Amino acid sequence: MKTFLNHLNFFKEVKEQLESNKKDVYFIVSSLMQYLEKNHLLEKHYIEKMREFVKIESNKDMIKDQSIETLLMLLTVIYRTDYMSPDNDTYIMYERNGMIPKILDTLIEKIEELV
Repeated sequence: MKTFLNHLNFFKEVKEQLESNKKDVYFIVSSLMQYLEKNHLLEKHYIEKMREFVKIESNKDMIKDQSIETLLMLLTVIYRTDYMSPDNDTYIMYERNGMIPKILDTLIEKIEELV
């Protein structure tokens, strides 16, 4: 339970930072991704779920209906896409198109239901 609370607090902090500081989006999202990696929350088999990612990416309203595991998979794909991309625009693009904020909102909501 304590771990869920730690994750919840961190996700809320990231959401707050993204809302208040649009200049440091890349740095803020990078810290989120490092947190996921450090806490072993990244999806190992994300390649197998790319089809699902593309479906959700094209219809962001589907995000609210996803499980915590799927939400973490979405963040993993964004992380890996940025990792493979030569420019640093991936995080900024997904933050500006609303995907990262919606994922965080839903993740926070789902974890709050658990605790």
